[in-house]
Amino acid sequence: MPVLQEALGEFAVGVASLPSGPAGSPRSLLSVEALMLSTASSAQQTAVALEIAQFLTNQEQATQLMRQVGHVPANRRLEINRQIYPAMAGFVLEARSAVTLPNHLPVQAITELGDLAYATVLSGLLTPLEAVCDFGRGVIEAAPDLAAEAALPDTCPDTTEDT
Repeated sequence: MPVLQEALGEFAVGVASLPSGPAGSPRSLLSVEALMLSTASSAQQTAVALEIAQFLTNQEQATQLMRQVGHVPANRRLEINRQIYPAMAGFVLEARSAVTLPNHLPVQAITELGDLAYATVLSGLLTPLEAVCDFGRGVIEAAPDLAAEAALPDTCPDTTEDT
C-alpha cells in the first residue's frame, strides 16, 4: 500500500472488498505476525511476555502501530475512523472474514501467485475462473502438503493427461 500511495498519491489508492461471484463471497488471504510463548518458559518469563503482548495490543499502541507502521490492529475492539483512515478501515473489514495462512506455508510464493492471478484477469489474459484454477494449482505445487486439504473448484479443467 505505501508503495502504491507513494507512486500514485495517497488519495488515489483505496481498498475495497472483492465482489461476490457465482461461487459465493470471496475471502482474502491473511498473513499475521505473532508472538509465541514457549511451553518451557518460566512463570516469570511468561508473565513478562504476556505484559509485552498486552502492551502491543492495547488501544494506544495498536493505534500507533497502525499509524506509523501500517499494521492492521490485532485489537478487534479498536475502532478505525473510516473518514481518517479509509484504507486501513477497508483492510480491517477484510481481515474479519479472511483465511489466515498457516506460518509453515511459503507465503511469498503464494503472494506472487495471487498477484499473477490478479494481473492476468485485469489484463484480460485469463478469465477469473482460469486464474483461480491456475492459482490453486500453483499453491498445491508450492505447498504439496496442502494437496490433501486443497480443493479446486469443480469447474476447473483436469490438467492431468491420460497415459
